[in-house]
Amino acid sequence: MKEIYEEIYIEEIKKDDVLLVKTGEYIPVDGLIIEGKADIDESMITGESDAIGKKAGDFLYSGSFVVSGTAYARIENVGKNNYIEKMMDSLTFENKEVENFYKQVVAVLNNHINGKIGAYNA
Repeated sequence: MKEIYEEIYIEEIKKDDVLLVKTGEYIPVDGLIIEGKADIDESMITGESDAIGKKAGDFLYSGSFVVSGTAYARIENVGKNNYIEKMMDSLTFENKEVENFYKQVVAVLNNHINGKIGAYNA
């Protein structure tokens, strides 16, 4: 990586930036791994309980968690274009209590993801 590394707020991430993802972090935006390897927990997205090994060329979904490893991912989607945002927008709730609970869970997840993260500006 020859670009300049800096810590930025999630709101500052834009398409084609390169994001450093590492053990113990949530993935805030969708991206494609361009270098490195990581085991990713996608259970919040897919329901798959086992971590999935990802390498260069594999897609990372926002809302996933890095169980182990380090990788660089080129950002594909941000904001409302992220997979998790589209998934949330497609949900319909018949029960208002269930909807409110779900929104609270998503808010907690977003709080874990928000803050400064390492990124390379493209």
